[in-house]
Amino acid sequence: MSVLNIFKKKESEEKKTEEIKEKKTKEIKEKKKVEEKIVEEKEVGIKSKVFLEGSSSALLLNPYLSEKSTISRDKQNKYIFEVSPRATKNEIKKLLENIYHVEVIKVNVINTPAKVKRWRQKKSHFIRNKKMIVTIKEGQKIELGI
Repeated sequence: MSVLNIFKKKESEEKKTEEIKEKKTKEIKEKKKVEEKIVEEKEVGIKSKVFLEGSSSALLLNPYLSEKSTISRDKQNKYIFEVSPRATKNEIKKLLENIYHVEVIKVNVINTPAKVKRWRQKKSHFIRNKKMIVTIKEGQKIELGI
């Protein structure tokens, strides 16, 4: 009888180890499925959505049109935009990449101070401006509608 008990113990231990292995493989497969779903959601989200945080679209006021800006746009692929005084380089870069689907290489800032004008005894301050010069990768264009 003792011999039979040894075989029974071995069989029960083998069954337990097989069950543990099956559970582990199921858990691994489920984790992979969840990870694949997350990756697919991220890829779809990045391609199809335009991320505009809060009032970030209000940061970009309008393109700055002058003779100098037209020449730089044609020859050097540089676009000049008039932006809100609180706008930062990174915000403008992300905003332009999302709206116009172009690759921004460089962003330069021009801050003009508020000018004081006098008329008789009154002093008045004109609004200060902020312009951003955006350099875009060669071969890409921004349609300004002009």
